[in-house]
Amino acid sequence: MTDESQDRPGDIPPEDPANVPEDVVEFPEEEPPGPPEKKDGNFIIEYFRNFSVLKETRGEYWGMQVINFIDHTILFAVYTIAVLYFSTGTDKYGFGMSDAAAGYVYTIFGSLTTICLFFSGLVSDWLGIRRSMYVNQGVLLFIRAALVWVTFNQILFAGDVQMRIADGQQFCIIDRSGADGTPAVTGGGGRGDRIAEQLGLADLQPISAPTGEGAERMDGAWYAGEVQMKPVLDPVRNLRGVIGRINEAEENELTPGKEKVKAALAKDGQSLRLEDRTEGPGTLTVAGAPGSTAAVDLGIAGTADEEGRLVGEPFFPQGSSTRLDNLHDGAGVQRSDFETDLIITAADGTVIEVNLGKMRVDIGRGTSLAKLDEGRGIHITDPEPVERIRGLLTRINRAEGNAGKVTAKVETIGEEEHRLVLTDHAGGEGRLAVANAPNSSAATDLGLTGQATGGELTGSIVLPGGTRTKLGNIGEQGVRGAEDGPDLIITASDGTNLSIELGELPRDVLRVTTATGEAYDIDLTGVNSVSGVMARFDDGSGGWGWLLMSVIFVLQAPFLAIGQTAFQAANKRFTTARSRSAGFNLWYLFMNVGAFFSGLLIDLIFIGLDLPRVHVFTVGIGTAIVCLFCITFFVRREEQLRSPDEEARAAEAEADAEEIEEPDAKLEEPGSKKKRQTGKRMNPWQNFLAVAREPVFWRFTCLITLLIPVRSVFLYMHLMMPKFWTRVIGPDAFIGLLTSINPFLVILGLILLIPILNRFSVYKMLTYGAVVSGLSLFILALPPMGKLEWLSWWPWLQSNLAGVAGFTYIMSIVSLVILTIGEVIWSPRLTEYTAAIAPEGQEGTYLGFSMIPYFLAKTFVAAMSGLMLEYWCTKPPEDNQLAVRETLETSLAAGEIDYWTSPWAMWFVLAVPAVGGPIIALLMRGWFTKGAHFKHGEHTE
Repeated sequence: MTDESQDRPGDIPPEDPANVPEDVVEFPEEEPPGPPEKKDGNFIIEYFRNFSVLKETRGEYWGMQVINFIDHTILFAVYTIAVLYFSTGTDKYGFGMSDAAAGYVYTIFGSLTTICLFFSGLVSDWLGIRRSMYVNQGVLLFIRAALVWVTFNQILFAGDVQMRIADGQQFCIIDRSGADGTPAVTGGGGRGDRIAEQLGLADLQPISAPTGEGAERMDGAWYAGEVQMKPVLDPVRNLRGVIGRINEAEENELTPGKEKVKAALAKDGQSLRLEDRTEGPGTLTVAGAPGSTAAVDLGIAGTADEEGRLVGEPFFPQGSSTRLDNLHDGAGVQRSDFETDLIITAADGTVIEVNLGKMRVDIGRGTSLAKLDEGRGIHITDPEPVERIRGLLTRINRAEGNAGKVTAKVETIGEEEHRLVLTDHAGGEGRLAVANAPNSSAATDLGLTGQATGGELTGSIVLPGGTRTKLGNIGEQGVRGAEDGPDLIITASDGTNLSIELGELPRDVLRVTTATGEAYDIDLTGVNSVSGVMARFDDGSGGWGWLLMSVIFVLQAPFLAIGQTAFQAANKRFTTARSRSAGFNLWYLFMNVGAFFSGLLIDLIFIGLDLPRVHVFTVGIGTAIVCLFCITFFVRREEQLRSPDEEARAAEAEADAEEIEEPDAKLEEPGSKKKRQTGKRMNPWQNFLAVAREPVFWRFTCLITLLIPVRSVFLYMHLMMPKFWTRVIGPDAFIGLLTSINPFLVILGLILLIPILNRFSVYKMLTYGAVVSGLSLFILALPPMGKLEWLSWWPWLQSNLAGVAGFTYIMSIVSLVILTIGEVIWSPRLTEYTAAIAPEGQEGTYLGFSMIPYFLAKTFVAAMSGLMLEYWCTKPPEDNQLAVRETLETSLAAGEIDYWTSPWAMWFVLAVPAVGGPIIALLMRGWFTKGAHFKHGEHTE
């Protein structure tokens, strides 16, 4: 956890004068002490021994630390699930926003929080600590309750037309106009008519409203379309898929989240292990279905031992990533589509039927449109003109009437040359051919006018950038299309003609007419999941639930700022001068402990209890109530705590003040204690002009700018990593546990490393540490490594490095460890560098200015985060968690996803500036440290 408020919205670095109200800022008049002396060689003991001075605190201090821990536990959980909550398709109560829209909401929230921090000191000074905390927790309680209530009552803020799913089988329309009559769904543009038919909405019939999932609260009339053919899950391809199919079988649930028969990888890493958790007189047995040899092929046919465990034969050399088709000398494992392959009988008599081939699953909010219609998919047109080869591939593969008859892809031919390849699957007697459409030379320019051989046509033009190649860079004049109309005519072997346009296409629009005759156009552009379609129906017909939720969420910002400023004021107000430093350190420590537990809370709610993520806010209601009680019973006084020595000095200061008020003549008498004014205090504007004229300020600004990319890594932890994990690992990814790694290691670092690092050069630690943090992103940029022969001595690691899910877990852990090591080294040094480079008396001004470049960059990064996710980490199918993993794994392994369009490339692009900035700062060390005076004796002229 970084100690900078800009990195974690609502957090304020301890002892940062720029963020503390003016009346509680204290600048030491004496040189800061050097590194702590090593007394007994145990840094841990010394670290906690320093907290012994906290006995000089008031009870209010400890009450605020309890609130600090509780409050940050829920705050960090909210930050982590925010973008998932607004755009998720797996939560049945999600709002279906696009990645970009969710990012914009978070941008406004984070930016407003930072802006409010600049002024929150004025409010907290006016209200006082006690009342500030009452306002903070009281309003947050109300806001969290509103978020939960609106989430579970979305229909009250919905539009006139809603789309829902009945029993996982068919799409339904809810007409809320209140008039008698059946609504109608037709095409309003592009392929709207065809999409209405594919969704089964072309012919609506009235039905009774289903029960469950809040349907009973919907006050409109329900109309069902034709029963939609279910999505189809791809066949199991590896051992991990087999494990998943067994554990997720409907009959296999013992209790929520626990299986009757648990399938897992055996300890040897090369066989399958089944464990019977039921209680009954029988014995666990596994057999193949009639006519199937799947159980024998997998080596698990047989009976369990007395303890209910069955361990299969060890012939999975790559562990859970072993591809089933590679077993038994290439004969593979038998799988049957839509039929039973394995019959597992538990000790209590439960029969679990497992299908390893294609299988139908229910339609859910998170179901990808590409999975519907028995796997043929519903594809929304991208209306933008084709600019790159990957856009051309999409146009061909999704062309009207294609239905898989002709597929287009880019393959590596011969000397690592990328060429366009069309494959004919129609099975007709003719020959695949491509021709130029009238007024277009696209086929010629793409090199597709040759003859197909064996059902394949390979282009004669080399594509230097593969799928990223721009059409305008092909040949001398680029690909020249027609001004309007088709550009390519592809003829399949069965005579089917496909017309491919390269220019702008009409948008796919559905027109919904209610019983009152009111018509709404639903623009489906950019939609890729059922939840997205639902959200468009709501928004397009006047719904404003998503807007209300966004506004309520953003309204937290000023009250979070007030609370954080009150925390800092309390840390100063309830400690003495001697205990103040330890007081701030303990506050920071408790904040990180809360951040650690926030990750565990997220996984407990979503995975452990199988509840929607919105219940993070429900827990937040409870924590706010507890905090209000703590304020009432523990925070009673607000005057500044002083030790006896400080009281004596205060009394002396008061006496001096009385003498200063005497007549001028008396003050001029010999021996007078009047302190003559030695300088003029500048107002803020004069101070700004003075700072802006100093070369040291511009050196400081350059360094802050160079460090912006590495400081942004902490933004990525909230904005991008949760979605990256749920899409690459699967919706069941332990995102909470992963996010807990950083604060846990920060806690250890505060104890173990800080006393040691205080002995080294401030600037070197700042730049070296920043480089280390930046390098952590390169770890995430590594794609799965495949089978590593040299790791054969460790089968578990070898198998996990070969698969997408396990590899991503391992690389994420390594990345977070490296990130945190760098953070502990450089993050505290940034504040120390700022204080060292600033002229005397302007430390607070410099600390305040250090926020401005990062604030601007943070706003830009947050706004761009959703667009980056949409480009590099496209939302995959979410109707089944295995489909997510298998889709990415098989697509990457088969080369269907180019590295530069894969999730790994996103981190590479972000890593380059994150490492480059600190390296430049390190190379320019002499310029950046000119005139700095560091507290540990380091000095640069």
